[in-house]
Amino acid sequence: MPPYRYLAELVSSLERLRALARQADETLSRPVPACPGWALDTLFGHLGSIERWAAQVVREGKFVEEPAPPAKGGAA
Repeated sequence: MPPYRYLAELVSSLERLRALARQADETLSRPVPACPGWALDTLFGHLGSIERWAAQVVREGKFVEEPAPPAKGGAA
């Protein structure tokens, strides 16, 4: 798949995630089937930490350790 297709898919996925993140608290407390013990708010926190990590790698031009995933049932 050409790079522009990957970017288009990424943009589409992020837009769907953004729409979910703006939902009411009861939506954000829904479980994430693929991540046992996590709710949507935990998943969003984790995704945000990965985005900040990737931005730091690009900004500094060198590899830094990835953030650890949240503890089971914990916040990111």
